[in-house]
Amino acid sequence: MKWLLVERATVAGDIDRLKVRQLQLAGELAQRELTLKALDRSISVAYKMVDCRAAGKVFRHTQEYGRRGALTEYVLSLLESAPKGLTLQEVTDRAAQHFGLVFYSKAERRRFSLKTVHSMLRRLCAQGRVENAPMEGSRVKLWRLKSHLPTVEQLIVLAASTNARSNNANGDPA
Repeated sequence: MKWLLVERATVAGDIDRLKVRQLQLAGELAQRELTLKALDRSISVAYKMVDCRAAGKVFRHTQEYGRRGALTEYVLSLLESAPKGLTLQEVTDRAAQHFGLVFYSKAERRRFSLKTVHSMLRRLCAQGRVENAPMEGSRVKLWRLKSHLPTVEQLIVLAASTNARSNNANGDPA
């Protein structure tokens, strides 16, 4: 019985939150429709031969984060300020807070975390800009900037090649 009451209260809270979001979206929709009508009027006055619908539709992908690449830049600076790394949840939380994102459901937050933040981190990993490493004693991985410092093995090879070039320049055969 207790579980059912808690579940019902949770669903009722979700409904209230969604109603608030619906009102916000209705206001935004009305404003966008007015803007679209104004643009159509301007185009029809200036260019009588052009059908306004010829432009089609474009679905914005940078609406929440400002200009293109702003989220990537923010995450890279975030990882730079955390040399030990951050979990996906920490990166998601800080990015959402930085860009003022509000999630009205767990599914919405999860979608942002996996489809946006995690996808971007994997892309940066493939580019060699970040890496993920397991956190000790946990299944959680830490995301951090990839170190561009040479490894000990690379330093040994570099020293050997430098010595070989130096010896060749001095006339030594080996």
